[in-house]
Amino acid sequence: MAENYGTRETIAVLRKTEKTLHRAVLADIKTAAKPLADQIDANFPQGPPLSGYDNQGRSGWNKRKSTTTRVGTGGKTANGDWNLVSIGINDGPRVTFDRAAKGNLATNLGARYGAPSRAAWKTSDTLNRETVVAVQAAIDRQVAIINRELAGGG
Repeated sequence: MAENYGTRETIAVLRKTEKTLHRAVLADIKTAAKPLADQIDANFPQGPPLSGYDNQGRSGWNKRKSTTTRVGTGGKTANGDWNLVSIGINDGPRVTFDRAAKGNLATNLGARYGAPSRAAWKTSDTLNRETVVAVQAAIDRQVAIINRELAGGG
């Protein structure tokens, strides 16, 4: 992951002092991470992957958009880092599809779609560098805007 210093503190200050600019910064960073979230969504099958998913209930494959992108939320990770952007799968059946590793479900999914992680980590590993570069570019754009406003050149 790329190292970025001061971004968390800057976002916290903007949240308190410049709400409009705060929203613009978060939106720009979120837009930069959107290709990764979209690709994760695209890696899930269009229809139910197994017959047990073919229902309209809680375990059904009835939703289409399954990821949520969050910027600047949460605390430190286990290794002490702080994640600026997190993309999560917020749909139970898709989490199960992506991560199932034991039992008959995992065996059947593995035979058709490969080993866990079937959608998220595979995509993250592939697009990680591009996403980091895009997020850093978004941060740089917003820093330039903030510096212009601070200098009175709005």
